[in-house]
Amino acid sequence: MPKPPTGRPGGPLATVLPAALLLLAIGGSLGSCSSRLVPLAPAAVRAGRVAAPGSGSIRLDGEWRFSPGLFFVGGAEEAETLFARGEGHYLKVPGVWNGLQPAFGRGTYQTAIEGLEPGRLYALQFKGLSSRAEIRADGRLLGAWGERGVHYLPTSYYFTPRDSTTLLSVSVENRLFSTGGIWYPVVFGGIEGVDRSAQAARFIDIALFGGILLMAIYHLGLFFHRPKEKAPLYFSLFCLLGVAKAGLSGEQILFFLFPRLDQGLGLRMAYLLTVAMPLAFLAYIQAIYPTRRHAVVGAGLAALGLPMVLLAAAAPYHLLQTWFWPYQVAIAAASAHVVAVVLGALRRREPGAGLMLAGFVVLVAAAANDILHDNKIIVTFYAMNAGLIGFLLVQALVMGGMFSRAFLQIEELNESLEGKVAARTRELEELSRVDALTGLLNRRHFWTILNGEWERLRRYGQDFALALVDLDHFKEINDSRGHAAGDEALRRMAAFLSQSVRATDRVARYGGEEFCLLFPNTGAEEAGVAMEKARSRAAAELGFTFSYGVAQASRHGGAEDLVKAADDLMYAAKAAGRNRGATEADAAAKGDA
Repeated sequence: MPKPPTGRPGGPLATVLPAALLLLAIGGSLGSCSSRLVPLAPAAVRAGRVAAPGSGSIRLDGEWRFSPGLFFVGGAEEAETLFARGEGHYLKVPGVWNGLQPAFGRGTYQTAIEGLEPGRLYALQFKGLSSRAEIRADGRLLGAWGERGVHYLPTSYYFTPRDSTTLLSVSVENRLFSTGGIWYPVVFGGIEGVDRSAQAARFIDIALFGGILLMAIYHLGLFFHRPKEKAPLYFSLFCLLGVAKAGLSGEQILFFLFPRLDQGLGLRMAYLLTVAMPLAFLAYIQAIYPTRRHAVVGAGLAALGLPMVLLAAAAPYHLLQTWFWPYQVAIAAASAHVVAVVLGALRRREPGAGLMLAGFVVLVAAAANDILHDNKIIVTFYAMNAGLIGFLLVQALVMGGMFSRAFLQIEELNESLEGKVAARTRELEELSRVDALTGLLNRRHFWTILNGEWERLRRYGQDFALALVDLDHFKEINDSRGHAAGDEALRRMAAFLSQSVRATDRVARYGGEEFCLLFPNTGAEEAGVAMEKARSRAAAELGFTFSYGVAQASRHGGAEDLVKAADDLMYAAKAAGRNRGATEADAAAKGDA
């Protein structure tokens, strides 16, 4: 196998891009994984010695021999002499030398890797060195780290041992950062195992990157569809900031995608994003759980964030790292505020509060880990990407619930509105058919019914009678007792007539104090008997009388003629003295006589 070039990034990007495209398509389905939880066995480096793995790769964690103040540049014999003399100290890797010497300084780490296969190609991958380094195997230079300034991109170095033991020397010089040393695990193994673990880590980081990006695009689309709902906008902004932050940590995805991007600028951007993300998140919480306290907390964060922005933009890196802690404390305080707000919502049993709290706890735990890891208080891994995708997935459920409830409310409102419209339509239809004062059929609808009856008479010979009724002396009731009494007389008359006829008969207010009654399948004589019975009871039950006229439909050529005949008979009854009736049956009998 040909020996690959030294100092190249760990593994070809071309093998990762298909995975990136796939994971962008599935939207971060690996979001529950951490970009640092690549299955690597930590080897116990004791007194500067470690056994090589038979296959795969390991982490060279443990006690490396450390020579403070020395930047080693010698050959194999000098390296062995330095290691054999036993001078110096044992220093934990991953870790920093700040407790042993000032941050700005130099030192050489050494460990002997035993049990190697001579002639086999091995690889070393470094992910965190502060800030410049040279890596040697048996005195042979494998490559340099950070020659051009700030360097965070994971980088692999390769060598082929001549015998079963190789002395690894890593000389580090720090002139940039607030801590110095090898502060991230060193991965070692055969080239296949190291490249495979590097690609797997990058694969998962791209999955998280793509998942967060899709979350941002999705919720931005929701905002465009419902611009009055601000929560999706702030959530999308938080996601976009998270995408940029995710690309500048861990496997440094943005530097793989944009190789010419200055890594020093990327470090400053990461701090600026750390300032902006809590403000965007607070705006999102304000949209979900509005309260005046958000404004106070947001103003405090913004006030403290302004000098942090200036610090991130222009200050030397070691000062930026040293003096950024006040804002990290402010983030912790804002997180406590958000927890209190969500707990209040949980006590009020607001929908989605439990999920919101669970997701936020995951996010806070990841952020706390990263802050402690970044300040070298603990040595773990950057968990923000995994915490962020976990939080975003939970928030997607919360917002999905919000939109689902909004949709259900809209459906309920639509159903309610449809019911009200239907009821109002029925009411309007009823008003179009019914007289408002008496509740009887109005004149227009009565004519519709009358024309229908006339059509049945014409087609099927079903005869009917029609009666017109007029209250006697109605003007005197209005003049002496007022229009309210007149209206009451009309209502009483309407109820009286409705109760005096059959259920199949139709009663309508024809106009003023006139009423019209239609008797289906009934002759004028029979209808006259019914009307006469009602008239005889009217004076006692109503306190006033009425006159009527009854006409037979089959005696006339049309509905208009029928109505006119009944009207003429009614006026004949009134002319004869009122409180009486006249029917065509009576008129026919007199004519025969």
